[in-house]
Amino acid sequence: MESFNELKLNKKTLNAIDNIHFKKPTHTQELVLPVALENKNLACKGKTGSGKTHCFLIPIANKIDENIKQLQALILVPTRELAVQITQRCKEFFEDYDIKIACLTGGVDTLREKNRITTTPQILIGTPEKICDIVIDNGLVNLSTVKTFVIDEADMTLEMGFLNEVDRIASLCKNSQM
Repeated sequence: MESFNELKLNKKTLNAIDNIHFKKPTHTQELVLPVALENKNLACKGKTGSGKTHCFLIPIANKIDENIKQLQALILVPTRELAVQITQRCKEFFEDYDIKIACLTGGVDTLREKNRITTTPQILIGTPEKICDIVIDNGLVNLSTVKTFVIDEADMTLEMGFLNEVDRIASLCKNSQM
């Protein structure tokens, strides 16, 4: 694949890709993006630097509706550090979008974390434990509006013992693709 144009992405998504200076898809993106853009469930494995993060950010960008002020994408990660990293990638990628992105990771005051989602984000990144503690237990965000549900580093997430939390979260994301 010579360019992202071959994927028939919308103009705003192509602009976002251009803004982060991506010229052509990586091998991993060539394999994953056509499937992900068809809203099919999938699992992706690749080396560091293979473009896996944008394998889910690009499809999210292509279908997010800026006018709908509901949670549309939920990204679970196993650690605070990865949550912060993914949030930074999201903010860079979605710079020209009128959307709210929030990150819940723990390690900060619970009230501050709750305040991050007083206005419902369209994209929420967080650890399974914090999504359960802050979002579900407090009923702060409706997860049934999620269209895209991502578990980044799923193997590590499960190895760290988050299976019950992931199951609980997934059961509330009734309309999502994973």
